Amino acid sequence: MAKKQAELPGTRRDDEPQPKSIPALDDACETLEKAKGKAIKAGQVIVEAKGVHQRVDQDVEDQEGEGGQWRRRVSIDALIAASVGVAEIDAAAKSKRRAKSTSPTQRTLAECRERGWTAQVVERWNPYAKVRVDLFGVIDVIAITPRDGSRHPQLIGIQACAGASHATRRDKILAEERARMFVEASCRLELWSWSQRGASGKRKLWTLRVETYGEMVAGK
Repeated sequence: MAKKQAELPGTRRDDEPQPKSIPALDDACETLEKAKGKAIKAGQVIVEAKGVHQRVDQDVEDQEGEGGQWRRRVSIDALIAASVGVAEIDAAAKSKRRAKSTSPTQRTLAECRERGWTAQVVERWNPYAKVRVDLFGVIDVIAITPRDGSRHPQLIGIQACAGASHATRRDKILAEERARMFVEASCRLELWSWSQRGASGKRKLWTLRVETYGEMVAGK
């Protein structure tokens, strides 16, 4: 956080009025703090690059004339490569953080749209209880499938969750009377759970598991 204006203790007489905060100066302090953070990060990149630069200098013999010029060129190339490498690592880390921060509901919404469905998030945030409330207690996303030949559009209610919560959410759906009523109204109700899967040593990919309401009831 940016540091606000402050004076040193013991520098003001008792009969002097308290100073007023100047908004413009507060904003300048905040801007300066942000610039300081960026400068620190840039300095870390330079330090990393210098480390590679020094290692190259140690490995390549210091020669005079053309050989010396070649050594210096290699060192500069290594410095640039290190800077680029650190930037790529930082970008990859940010991308990984974004991927982890994507919620199951967001993944479900994206998957519905990828399938050509019209979809909308219907869960809402209750600011008083500080909890998310699902539609009819079990639905996070409502989707409408397009007309396919003679097949009419369908309304699908989807409960979205992480793979580890699949069984818990199934029990929640089966225990909710409104879930049964939703299906009896000629709508579909499905449980979508997301988890990362893949062979050992290979990159793990996000995988979707879908279970319909009928499958949940049959598996009780």
